[in-house]
Order: sequence, then structure tokens, then C-alpha cells
Amino acid sequence: METSVSIIPERLPHNPPLHVEIAEHLGGSRVIETVKRVSEGDLDAHGWTDAELPGRIATYTYHAPGIVMGIDGLQPLDTFFVNNPYLPPYVTREANIWYGIPARPNKLNQHGRLVVSRRIRKLVMYGDQIRKHNK
Repeated sequence: METSVSIIPERLPHNPPLHVEIAEHLGGSRVIETVKRVSEGDLDAHGWTDAELPGRIATYTYHAPGIVMGIDGLQPLDTFFVNNPYLPPYVTREANIWYGIPARPNKLNQHGRLVVSRRIRKLVMYGDQIRKHNK
């Protein structure tokens, strides 16, 4: 039995436009190494294999009022990080979010405004009222 493969368009009809970027997260030991770099203050450490991803995103987000970005793979902030004995101390909620974004907010948007949503299907657009992310 063949399974149909859905093709997601790069730009979805919406105002403001919705864009879809498909990229791979880091795997294996590179994940822990990168999260550790984030926790040590490396603001250019992010969890993606595609070095071109930030530039592609910036081509359509840099001059926007802000960005609402849905990222799969982020851990639930309310349960995953609380008293988890399997996590090293440097794996924090903040490190998880920074690891998950493809670049510094000010490299993706001239104002550095970025809101991250863990669940793409529950994404809500805020338009001009996007909260500012000051990282």
C-alpha cells in the first residue's frame, strides 16, 4: 500500500504571509554539545544542520514588524525541565528555546522581535502587537 506524501508549499496563502521552512535538527552528541555552548553564552549556537536556514528566513522576515515562529521539537516547558534527573544542569528552559531558534532574533528581524510557539497547529498571529524578545 502506497502512502501519499504531502508537499507543503514554501509560502501559504495568508495575510500576513505564512512561510514554511523544512530543516533538520542536530542529532546525537551534537545536541548536548550545542546546548552546553548555549548555556555558556554562545549566542551563535543553534540546533540546526542547515547553515543556510537563517539567511532564507531573513529574506522574508528581516523588515517585518516581528516574527511568530512555530518550531517543532521544543520540549514542553511546564513539565520536561522540572525535577528531571536525567538532564545535566545546563539544560534549561532558556537554553532549549535558544537552541531551537535558527539564529539570533536580531539576525532574523531588524527589530529583534520574535515570538516562538512550540505547537505549529496552535500558532496564533499577533501582527503588529508581537511581544519583543530582547536576546
